[in-house]
Amino acid sequence: MLACANLSLGYPGKALCLDLKWGMRPGECWALLGQNGSGKTTLLHTLGGLRTPLAGVVTLDGKALYDYPRRDLARRVGVLLQHEDYGFWGSVTDYVLLGRHPHRRSPFGWSEEDRHIAEEALAQVDMSWLAGRPLDTLSGGERQRARLALLLTQQTGICLLDEPLQYLDVRHQVQTLELLRGLTDAGKAVMLSLHDVSWAARYCSHALLLHDDGTAESGKSEEVLTRARLEHLYRCAFEEVGGGVLLPRPADWRGSV
Repeated sequence: MLACANLSLGYPGKALCLDLKWGMRPGECWALLGQNGSGKTTLLHTLGGLRTPLAGVVTLDGKALYDYPRRDLARRVGVLLQHEDYGFWGSVTDYVLLGRHPHRRSPFGWSEEDRHIAEEALAQVDMSWLAGRPLDTLSGGERQRARLALLLTQQTGICLLDEPLQYLDVRHQVQTLELLRGLTDAGKAVMLSLHDVSWAARYCSHALLLHDDGTAESGKSEEVLTRARLEHLYRCAFEEVGGGVLLPRPADWRGSV
C-alpha cells in the first residue's frame, strides 16, 4: 500500500497540499485531477520518492520511502514523468530496456529475459514495428508510447503517471487507458493525472481532487466526481450530456461559478 500522512507540499508563497492523508491499495486506479498549478506533478513526484515534502511522510507498506534503497524502491514504484530533461540517441528497444535497470543482474548487457519483457511491453503499446527505429525520429505520440513501454518494462507493483495521454490520438488514448485498467485488474495500483473528466469517470475506480487552495478530496469515482465538486475544482460550470457524463459548458469558461 502506498500512503501519505500529514503531507504538505508547496513553494514559497504557494501551498499545493496541506495535511493530506491518502492511501492507494493494489487493484485500484486513481485519477488525479486539478487545475494547472494545483500540484499534481509535485504530488506524483513526492509519492514516487523523487521529491521531499515540506511536512509529513510517504510510506510504502508502512515503511517510509526514504528508508528504501533507491534500487529497491525502483523495483516497486514506477513513475512516468511529464517531461524528460535528457536526449537519447539509441533505438526504441534500447530506450525501453532502460526500465530493466533496477532488475539488472549483470553489467555486461541485457539478459534474454530483459529483452523478452521489453518486446512484450512494446507490443502492448502498439510499437513493435518501431522497435529498431532511433528514438529521436519518433513523433510526440510515438515517443509517449515508448515511454509507457519503458514503465511497463520496469514491472513495478505501483505505477504513477503524469499526464500519460499527452500527445496521444484518441485511439491510443483508449488503448492506454484499457492497458492501465488491465494492470489494476492484475493487482497493480495505478495513479494517473488527467485533464479529461470523462476518461476519469469511465476508467478510474477512485479520484483525488487537488484544489488550488491546498485542500483535497478523495474517494470512489462515483462519489467524488459529482457536478458540484467538479465545478468547485475547476471554477467553471458543468452539465450532464447523458448517461451520467459531465462536460464543461464552454459559455462559462471565464469562471463564473
